[in-house]
Order: sequence, then structure tokens, then C-alpha cells
Amino acid sequence: MALLTLPVWTIPPDWTDPVTETLEWRTGVFASAKGAEQRQSLRLSPRRAIEFTVTPTGNRRTYFDALLSTEDQVNFYVPLWHDRATLAAAYPAASSAVRVKGDRLEMRQSTVLFVQGTHPWSYDLLEVTSVTVIAGDTVFTLTNDTTVDWPKGTPVYAATIATLLTQPTFTRLSDAAFRSTIRFDFAGGNYWPGTIDLPTYRSYPVVELETDENEAQSGSYFRYISTADNSVGLFTRKDFAGIGFPGFTGANFVVGRSNTDDLRSLLYTLRGKRNAAWFACPTADFTLARVAHAADTAIIVERSGFTDLTGVVEGRRDIRIALRDGAVLYRRITASNINANGLTESIGLDGALGSEVRPESVRRISFLVPGRLDQDLITLTHTTDTDGVCGVTLAFKTVPDLRDGADWFPPPFPLSNMGDCGPTVPGRFWARIDDGPWNGDAAINPSIGEGGIDISVLTDSLFPVLGFNTGFLGNRHSTANFGGMPFAKIVPYRAAAWGVTTTWNASDKSADIVLTNGNLTAHNGSEQTGKFVRAITSSATQFGFRYYELHVDEMAQNAYVGFATAAYSLEQPLFGSDPTGSVLLGDDGLVRVNGVDAGIDLGNFGAGATIGILVYTGV
Repeated sequence: MALLTLPVWTIPPDWTDPVTETLEWRTGVFASAKGAEQRQSLRLSPRRAIEFTVTPTGNRRTYFDALLSTEDQVNFYVPLWHDRATLAAAYPAASSAVRVKGDRLEMRQSTVLFVQGTHPWSYDLLEVTSVTVIAGDTVFTLTNDTTVDWPKGTPVYAATIATLLTQPTFTRLSDAAFRSTIRFDFAGGNYWPGTIDLPTYRSYPVVELETDENEAQSGSYFRYISTADNSVGLFTRKDFAGIGFPGFTGANFVVGRSNTDDLRSLLYTLRGKRNAAWFACPTADFTLARVAHAADTAIIVERSGFTDLTGVVEGRRDIRIALRDGAVLYRRITASNINANGLTESIGLDGALGSEVRPESVRRISFLVPGRLDQDLITLTHTTDTDGVCGVTLAFKTVPDLRDGADWFPPPFPLSNMGDCGPTVPGRFWARIDDGPWNGDAAINPSIGEGGIDISVLTDSLFPVLGFNTGFLGNRHSTANFGGMPFAKIVPYRAAAWGVTTTWNASDKSADIVLTNGNLTAHNGSEQTGKFVRAITSSATQFGFRYYELHVDEMAQNAYVGFATAAYSLEQPLFGSDPTGSVLLGDDGLVRVNGVDAGIDLGNFGAGATIGILVYTGV
């Protein structure tokens, strides 16, 4: 079994306190005195941690003590307690698949499931091979079978490897009860495949996340000011940008599992401070004074000082008109003037409203400002585990466009899973021998999605595979590294390991192939025909831009490495009459898709070579 020998944290949270989850990006921000910014993501994915309170009593308190007293205790398998699913049916022991209620987006990414019993020592830890969604439910195919009978409605959680970077403290409530706060930091990359369909305005997404009106919002104004003062004469001050940069901080909460998933997708889209968007100020900045007709290119608002003091300036020239029926209009202010009555202002717009807008139908007219999040560390507060009630406090900062639009380079939207500069077309494959060029071309840069071989014809889930045709050459073998060990070569920017717990599948191989070294080293078969082995995980669970390495321990003539579908035969003449379902690099240096030469020649490889394999699944 590919699961690591690690303790499993089975003490559930005390839900009288919420479970908090942190996502921490790191962004390099370089700002000029005029307020223009360059921003660079310094992490491929955010660091992630969860923190929760436990109150074990009786024998559960003893089990809690035992968990924290295990020998060499560092890493655990930890359930994601905030995302609780339930079994859709009863499953007896030895079940090779389980079905949970609902389309569980977060669980679909996990390669490990935790089935919770009535006691801390009663559970199943299950390795996931593939995931499908059937009739709105999520079905997991398993590498290892269930070990006990599980009734319908049993709680199921995704599980991940996490670390206790700091040992917890506890409070003794009685001789049989403890209370302790536990923080686990996730050990691997933290990726999220979801995208969110945000509205766009002037080539940028608009963040439409309503603030919690029960909580007070705060804000501040910032200016790029330099002061010269020798403490003797008069001081001087220079405002380089010439405008203020307001920012707001507000609490938000969402209800429902799909809304929580959308909130997470929004955060991964913004990537902390990295990506620009439009933000609506949580204030009523204008009050409509009279009816505006569909063809009007101006609105009459109550006098507010806009024309008197600022007029149309950076950060104060776009508005969001939110109507009570849910409709939202975005317009740019082109001019403003005070009307003859002295009580109202005319606000000129860059386009007609398109429908009648009456004062009583307006919920709020706010400034719409270009900016970004003003935080890389974001805390999600989960108050329930089933309904998806989740709160977050977000701060955004105005970053006006002080340069020409052609020079701002808005990121493509929606963002791909590789981030803000990856390919948007799924199904691309790259291969490299040692430190040679990817796909044999020094001009190809997979870090930004360039030059991948099109494998979109392979529409089914793909498994890493290794094949031999070397029976007459004796014992030849190769060792795969899917991420459980440090990689020998430089991993392309934005690529993640295929899977730290992935191995070759002892139950999905030719009988002639022998696996050793924790099922990471494969030895060739005894016959002179094609013999293959598939890995335990596929692109159904390993999303996005993924990388693994193969070290050729001893030369295997006619050896092949790459990807294949579940239907690809493990017993066949290599590249024979029916090779459908594979993309393979041969030891002759040629890449073949479904047995057809893809026109790539990397040169022959032999013993001692390290093969780098890279794929972008696009899911």
C-alpha cells in the first residue's frame, strides 16, 4: 500500500470554537513614487495551515496523549475537518470504492480519504486512485479496500500530510479532560483547481464580495509623501503621486459548500497581493436625486462635494450602480458639474444606462477602484463542518493605473491552474533527459507553457507508466520519484510534484515486472514483449502542471516512460497495432502519442540518465 506509515490525527475539533484555516502567499511588491507597482509571486502555492481546539475526555484524552507521545512524531495524516461529507450508502469491509453525497470539489483533489468511526482508534485511511462525479455524488475508486463495515451516513473527510511545527500546550480541566489548541502546517504544495466566473470591467475582474454589515469596516488613506526637515528651517513636503490611495478592510462570510468553494477560488485568483482587480467601495458615495432613463448618459445625484473638490481623478472616476433587483451597472465618469439649483450634481457617464433607474430602486452607488488585496496572509474561519459557513476578513488597497493601458498588462482571466502566465489549453507534454532542453529545443520554456506536445487526444485520465522490452538483457531497472524525495533536477517554475505519496501500483502491472524499494523501483520482465506498470494516481486527482522524474538505474533496451490511460494494455508489443491511450518517451529519444511519432528527438538515453516528465492536464 502506498500510504506512508504515519500516525493519523483522529481527535475531532470541539466545534464550540471555529476551525481556522490560513492561506499565505508571498508577493514581492515594487512601487514607484507615483504609485505604479510591479508585483511578483514568490511562492508556487500558498502555505496552508489549520488550527482547531480539541477537548478529549476519558479514554480519548489518553489517546490524545498517546498521539503526541509517539516515537519520532513529526508528521500526521490530518483530516480536513471543515469539509465533512457522508457515505451515500452502506459499504461492507473489502469495498474497493466509496460514494459520498454531493460534488465535493475539495475532496476530489485529495489522494487520501479518512472515514471516521465512533472511537479515535476506529477509522479507515484510504488511498484514492480515481474520482468521478455521478448524479451529483462523488465516487472514489480506492487502492486499498475498506477494512470494516461502514453504515450509510458515516462521516468522510479528505486527509493530507501535515506537520506539528510547534508542539501544542494543554489545559487540564479535570483528571480525565484536557483542552488544547492544535495547529497543523500542510507539508506539500497547496493547489486549487477551481476557477470562478467573475464579471469583468475594462479587462479586469470585478470582485463582488459583499461585506458583513453586522461588522464594522475600517479603512485608511495613503499618499507617497517625502518630507525634508533639518529641524531648524521650514520643512518641505512633496506628494509625488498627487492623489490619495484609500484602502478598506471588511469582514465577509458565505453560506453553503459551493459558495465556500467559490470564495476559495476567488482567493486563489487574486493570489494575495499579486493580481489586480476592481473593488467596489463598501460605501454609498452618491445618492440618485431623480429618475435616470435608459438612454441617459448622465445621472443627477445629490451634491456631495465631488465636483467641488476632486472631480474626475485617478481612483475616483469609475462607479458601480447596484440595484435592489440584483442588477449591477459599471460606468466611467467622464465629467461632472454643479446644477443651477446648487443642490445636485450632474455626473456624465461613458455610456447609456440601458434601462430606467429610479432612486428607490438603487441599493448603492459606490466608487469602483482598481487595486489588489493588501494582504498575503488570509484566514478562513469555518464555523460549521457541513453547511460550509465560512468567514474571511479582506483588506484591499487602491492601485490606480498611472500608466497607459497598453503598459499595464492585465493578467488573462480566468487564470489557468498554472497561475497568471501558464497555458490555457489543456493537454500538453514535455520531456527532458538530464539537463538537456525540454522537448529537444532550447527555445522551449515550459515554465510559461511554451512548446508542449499536444496530447489533448488523450481525453481519459492519465497515469504515469513505465514499460520494458528487455527480457534477454537480464535484470534492468529504473526508479521513479513522484515527489516523495528531493528531485535531482530543477523543477520548472509553477510545476508541482506529481504526488508525494504516489508509487507504482503493485495491483496494476504486468506479472513479469517486479517492484521493490517501496514500489518505486521497477525491474524488467523475463519475456521479450512489452511489459508495463501504472502508478497508483492519475490526472483525475493530480491536477494542473505536474512533474516527476525517472532515474535509469541499469540500462533497459526498449524502455519507455510517460503516461497512459487505464485502458492501455500492460501486455502488448511496444507500439504495436493498438497503442491507443499513451504518450511515451522511448530510450531512442523519440516521443510518441498513441504510437505515432510526435516529431521530437531528445537523443538516446542510457544507464545513469534522469528523465524529467512534465504534463499540463488543464483540469
